[in-house]
Amino acid sequence: TYSFVDPGGHEISLRPEFTASVIRAYLQGGPRELPVRWQYRGPVFQYVSDGSRFRQATQLGAELIGASGPLAEAEVLSLALEGINRLGVKDCTLVLGHIGIPFKWLEGLGISERARLFLVSHLHELSQGKEAADSVRQELHRLDLWGRGANGAAPRRSAEGAKSLFQDLVQDLAHESPGSRSSEEIVTRFMARSAGRDRPELMEKGLSLTQELAHVKGQPSHCIAKARQIARKYGTDESLLDELEGLIGLLERGGPGPNITIDLGLARGLAYYTGLVFEMRSSALTPGAPLCGGGRYDGLVRSLGGAADVPAMGFAYSVERIAEALGQTVG
Repeated sequence: TYSFVDPGGHEISLRPEFTASVIRAYLQGGPRELPVRWQYRGPVFQYVSDGSRFRQATQLGAELIGASGPLAEAEVLSLALEGINRLGVKDCTLVLGHIGIPFKWLEGLGISERARLFLVSHLHELSQGKEAADSVRQELHRLDLWGRGANGAAPRRSAEGAKSLFQDLVQDLAHESPGSRSSEEIVTRFMARSAGRDRPELMEKGLSLTQELAHVKGQPSHCIAKARQIARKYGTDESLLDELEGLIGLLERGGPGPNITIDLGLARGLAYYTGLVFEMRSSALTPGAPLCGGGRYDGLVRSLGGAADVPAMGFAYSVERIAEALGQTVG
């Protein structure tokens, strides 16, 4: 996030993306018939990860709030694809990932919530090889997530681990909107999360599963088959793979579909995603610079003050990147 202190001493954060603002607008508008379909456009500001410069970009996007299942996901993906096709961008690839798969499979293994969040947030890193996996393992130990020893005794919590837990609690309290969860509910949830330090052998199993999933990349039928092998190896539920396979069938129905690949190590760097995630990439741009991206975020309404979870999914185009792919400039 691009944050600074203005001349009056006020702390300012510029808008990094639109989805959270759209959900706040949805909540402030009161009850309405679902689903709703909203479109938006405007500048966003993001601090570049290498810290070398600041970046302003223009987003144009759409959100579908209140609909779930493969048909809703096919609607959003088809809309994103249609826009790219109408603009005439060539050699595009639709890359599909699914955050819900590692979340659900790790939960099925009995991995604690806090450890699940950590492992899924490091999906991309785990796709980079053995050294990356060793680094993630060291971080798990440093944050005191690795668990209890063979004698069942809890390890002494490190200062770094205690600090991390305290930061979790402070963030939970700070991010809650008025009228959502009470402080008692937040503390109860926090205590459940902080107690979730898993046995070393269980954490090793969870890390191994996540790493194997993160390496599932390529042609859809091959990736689905590979992911099913992993599911059977760890004794996990394959239903989300059935849904992903069905979604690809919907996109390809009625003739040649888009060039689709699967990357189960795709995480997109936004913590609110809960299911399908995707990017559209062009061979005209450097790798890692998608034309658009999005995904499913069924828990964001409740997180921002709603009474219950509401299924939602959306995407946003990067106008400058699309212009670049077309050999044009914006301005």
